[in-house]
Amino acid sequence: MTKVSVILPVYNVGNYLNDSLNLLLNQTLNDIEIICVNDGSTDNSLLILEDFSLKDSRIKIINQENMGAGIARNNGMNIAQGEYIYFIDADDIVTIDILEKLYYNAINNDSDFVLFKVAKFNEKEINYNSPIYDLEKIFPGADFNNFIFSALDIKQNVLNVAFAPWTKFYKREFLEKNKLEFPDIYSYNDILFHVKSMLMSSKISFVPEFLYFYRLDNPDSITNDPKKHYNIFSVIKSVEDFLIKEDFMEFYKNEFELFKLIQISRHMVFPVSEKYFYEAKMEFLKLDVSDNPLITKKDLEKYDVCLNLSVDQIDKFEDYLELLNLQNKNKNLERSIKRLNKSYTKQKDIQDNILSSNSWKFTKPLRSIRNSSLKEFLLNRSNSYVYYKLKNSNKTLKKRNKRLENVYEKMYIEKNHLISEKDSLSKENNLILKEIKHLISEKGVLNKEKNRIMDDLICLAEENDDLTKILRDVLNFTEKNVEKPKVSVVIPVYNVEKYLVECMDSVINQTFKDIEIICVNDGSTDDSLAILEYYAKLDDRIKIITQENRGLGNARNVGMRHASGDYLVFIDSDDYISLDTIAKLYNNSLSNGSDIVIFKIARFDNEGNVNYKLPGFDFDDFFEEVDFNNFSFTYSDIKKYVMNASFSACLKFYKKEIFDKQDDLIFPEGIAYEDVPFHIKIMLYANKISFVPEFLYYYRFNPNSIINTSSNGDDIFIICDMVESFLRKNYYYAEFKEEFELFKISQIFNYLLTTNTEDYFLMAKKEFSEMSIEKNNLIPKSLKKKYDLVLKSQTLKQYQTN
Repeated sequence: MTKVSVILPVYNVGNYLNDSLNLLLNQTLNDIEIICVNDGSTDNSLLILEDFSLKDSRIKIINQENMGAGIARNNGMNIAQGEYIYFIDADDIVTIDILEKLYYNAINNDSDFVLFKVAKFNEKEINYNSPIYDLEKIFPGADFNNFIFSALDIKQNVLNVAFAPWTKFYKREFLEKNKLEFPDIYSYNDILFHVKSMLMSSKISFVPEFLYFYRLDNPDSITNDPKKHYNIFSVIKSVEDFLIKEDFMEFYKNEFELFKLIQISRHMVFPVSEKYFYEAKMEFLKLDVSDNPLITKKDLEKYDVCLNLSVDQIDKFEDYLELLNLQNKNKNLERSIKRLNKSYTKQKDIQDNILSSNSWKFTKPLRSIRNSSLKEFLLNRSNSYVYYKLKNSNKTLKKRNKRLENVYEKMYIEKNHLISEKDSLSKENNLILKEIKHLISEKGVLNKEKNRIMDDLICLAEENDDLTKILRDVLNFTEKNVEKPKVSVVIPVYNVEKYLVECMDSVINQTFKDIEIICVNDGSTDDSLAILEYYAKLDDRIKIITQENRGLGNARNVGMRHASGDYLVFIDSDDYISLDTIAKLYNNSLSNGSDIVIFKIARFDNEGNVNYKLPGFDFDDFFEEVDFNNFSFTYSDIKKYVMNASFSACLKFYKKEIFDKQDDLIFPEGIAYEDVPFHIKIMLYANKISFVPEFLYYYRFNPNSIINTSSNGDDIFIICDMVESFLRKNYYYAEFKEEFELFKISQIFNYLLTTNTEDYFLMAKKEFSEMSIEKNNLIPKSLKKKYDLVLKSQTLKQYQTN
């Protein structure tokens, strides 16, 4: 798995994009993917992205209409494959080792996300004074390589700090588990995301280094657009709703009030719109800031001005704010003058006392003056200097004599102590000699015991070798005599008691015998399970798996997980196959070395009428004069069949190895038409495809089948989105754009009249309105005419009457 997915929203940043991408591509951590989401750029940003993607395969590009950084980040997360996710703004820059340091910190601490320091910069300078997260002060002495904490430990950073997603390095599992995504608003979409991630995490870690550099001088930044500031009110409301719903408000009431006050004030920039001013005033009136210890007088400047002005005085807002600032500056200046006056008076009193004093203590500061002439001048002015100078000389001599007496006394005491210590050591030495003799005697006994143990170990080793040889022979015998089957047949079963016998008879009587038959009973309520158990007694190749009803997609996935054969084939339990089907498919796959083998299908009804007119695949007409026993091809040879042919999973014989290589080759669950994306994926993944030009599978036309049920019609829109997402994610979309458009229109029309609902019609119209098919030559004129008619019609009834 990729270690880190870097998500880079891109919108008109051509002037800065080269620097950002070069720093990402040269990261010391190489195992990364860089998902660049072009958010409808109108400058040269997309050209730069495409140029870089040609040079480095780690770069993936998603194009979308301009929907904002939040939606761009969500779309990036949807395709991210990394263990960790990191967001970066395209006009900022990072250190070359940021991903390595954050990744290993996250691994060491098993943290949900990692915080770090951020510096701000412009073209002239870098500012390290406001690192956003300065957690070394909160946790002094912590070893941050092995240190985690939670939001409660850093309460002030939950609601009142920089909210940008690039300040955190997220574990993808944490984001998916908590269903974290950015709100669909153009600005400030990162605030709620930040608050949720902070409060939902129990393990946060920190790297105490400046790793990210935030650009201040981008004139096109959304933070410089006052038109977007009104969004802050809805963001504040969403944060409040979240805190209340999740029972956090009680713990963060003061922090939330400060957050609300600061955010409204921060975005009240001149010229203030009447709409913003009115909304701010209403919100401020709801706030009670009198007893909040976190709110300072500085925080209340715009709050006070807003409450003291009416809406029709809004043009005076800036003047009042400036006046308030001047008043505050004047008060600060007055306080400073008072402090200086007090300090001057105090210093003058000290000076007068020193110069007029008879105290040696008071003259002490004068003696520290370095200028000797000035010092002598000032000291001579002191009446006590000469007297104390003589007196101190006498005191110094007395102190020296006293120190010498003390030193001699200590030396005498130390001498007596050393003599006593010598006697003790002699006694201890005699005891040690006795202990050594005893240890030598003990060593001889231990050596004899050691030799006995070594002899025992040699015997045990010889016995172990014999046992190992016997075990190896047993395992080799088991491997030789318990071989896995060549083909696994997977049969999902749900309430088909009328048809199950015919299906099972066709499988157990195959001419190719080396098979296992995996029957997944998907919660049948009729006698289907009893029939399966009867056949299992007759044939030990049959394995029955019983589960609650989870749908066809899940039943097939369960069967695949239990399959042990080299090849795999699916059969629906109300259909049947020719008795030589598996033999012909297996031999064709071996001779061609193919990943999948395709064959023809016939349709029959309950009266026994068989229809051979719609074979699903007609490659014998497509490839003329070909020996299909020795002929293989790829999807590029049969492009039209990838998205516009029979999608049934039952019409292919699969080499199981392909499922081991591609972990997304599973059926969607809980949805109809699950065969469609599975078919498209496997056709594109297969390196070799081959064909048996015979009718080997017989499909029962069942009016109650899920594909004939109108209630499932809406699922086709989800299927189309799945297919488009897969094509874009795996870079097939450009190659299959026309085929996909034909596929999408055809599939939607297939269920328009059978579903016969107004909702389906409106969804179809919406999907068609987002497409442009005029230049698509694959779509027949008749289908284009129906497409145009849908767009012109306002209702389903109008479409039907036209």
